[in-house]
Amino acid sequence: MINNFNHAHTPLFLKKLNAKLADNLKVQERNDSDEHLKRLVTLRHKLVMRALRQLPSSKLSSFAKNELTVNEFLEDVIKELRSQVKNNLVELSRAKKAAKSYE
Repeated sequence: MINNFNHAHTPLFLKKLNAKLADNLKVQERNDSDEHLKRLVTLRHKLVMRALRQLPSSKLSSFAKNELTVNEFLEDVIKELRSQVKNNLVELSRAKKAAKSYE
């Protein structure tokens, strides 16, 4: 994992949110944490956009490049979670069909 989504130019407020996001992604059972994950990712986006508006031009390019890397990693993690959910749904569907065959 990319050091809890932080890099050399990550502002303090974003570091705190990144820590919560990393903790949320460690949760094994997704149930209630899915909505929380969505809120964290949405808030993270808003904070990154705010940082982009506030940073001096000398740091803007480095911050943006680092955030692009973090966002690509985060996108991969979320795609993997989505894939796991799809696999679980397929397994559940197969189990239901198997159970019906015994009725």
